[in-house]
Amino acid sequence: MVGIPGEHEVLVEELQQGIQQAVPWEHLEITPETLKAHEGQVSGFLREQWEQGALKGSAAQEAFSVQCDQKNNPAAARAGVVRTDIGIAPTRPSEFVFFTIKQTTA
Repeated sequence: MVGIPGEHEVLVEELQQGIQQAVPWEHLEITPETLKAHEGQVSGFLREQWEQGALKGSAAQEAFSVQCDQKNNPAAARAGVVRTDIGIAPTRPSEFVFFTIKQTTA
């Protein structure tokens, strides 16, 4: 996790593990529809974290962002791996932290 300040390492690791356990890749194929569904599930997980006070923001859109679509999962590069790019606003300090989760389709 290069570039993530020490204060955020624990939060990022907890979120990564939580997402991988709570929102596993369950689709047989990687399609625009399954990517969108996965993005929605990850967003739902992060919304719960925000509602519990783990993330900062007066609205969910200020607390986190999720991208899991054809832009960050181009057909040629997929090779059975789904990439989800996530940005979060930790409760302190006031900087956005970005990280990526890669999950296999098998």
